[in-house]
Amino acid sequence: MSNAFVSRIEKLFLCLLLFLGSSNGRITAPVCALNNCIPQDSKGRWCYLPDPSTSGGTVDCPGTPNKTPDMTAVIAVHIKQGLSLAYYNAVDNARLGGANYTIPPGSGKVVFCASGVSGGGAFQTQCLTTGQDNDLWPYLGSECIVAVAQDFVSDGCYTPKSGVVLTDDPSTSTLGLTSSSLLSSTISTTQSLHVITPTLTTLVEPTIATIVTNGATQTIVVVPLNAPSSGSSQSKGVVLPIVLTLFVVILVGLGVFVWWYKKRARERKFSSPPPFDQDVGDGRSVGHDMKDWRVGRQ
Repeated sequence: MSNAFVSRIEKLFLCLLLFLGSSNGRITAPVCALNNCIPQDSKGRWCYLPDPSTSGGTVDCPGTPNKTPDMTAVIAVHIKQGLSLAYYNAVDNARLGGANYTIPPGSGKVVFCASGVSGGGAFQTQCLTTGQDNDLWPYLGSECIVAVAQDFVSDGCYTPKSGVVLTDDPSTSTLGLTSSSLLSSTISTTQSLHVITPTLTTLVEPTIATIVTNGATQTIVVVPLNAPSSGSSQSKGVVLPIVLTLFVVILVGLGVFVWWYKKRARERKFSSPPPFDQDVGDGRSVGHDMKDWRVGRQ
């Protein structure tokens, strides 16, 4: 094995370590904190399974433990979009991505929010600062857990209190209103902060509907029930970590082999016999001994 080939393997191994070190923030394995967990469902989706006792049944962040007030604004943004797990910019609360979002190196503080329903039917939303994979523990103690669900859900993880479950996320959709759509919708609101009751009678094509909740206007996209599912993207989210793991195992094996090869080479170098004309006893060469013998005979 040439030194150039060994050097290439070492560089490849180093690049992989740097890549893995920068891939922070994603949900790649089940995680729990304070009995709030993010397991994977039968369809490969990462979903939030809360413990309602951590919210205390409150719907705001007054400043007690698990109620950091600076999370109030980002919670208000999170419950108005459809992803149950999402990452947000800590400065302007802009959504960065879902459960598979990777935090770029040096991006600063990022907020992770999760919403779901417990086994007993209690809704809960949790937001916290983070900077690493599979994290439900707040960075610098900044966190808020409230007994609030999202207005609607688009990733299929749970059915919110409003009952609105979409197959497409309206906050990222570019679908326009189609004139041929046969949509008859009656939407009523109540005095509750996050209750929306839609009644859909006929739905043929994707349609945009506007919902007004307590004076706040929200536009949603409703798509047919037979719309294409997101199974392929979910499968990709499951397969990619497996492929990366196998890649790491292969490179680690190559690294071990390179180390073993270099070690054997050093051992052979130091254990090789002395040159042919070297006398290891008194330091005189065999050539000089033969010359002295010939002179003695003459």
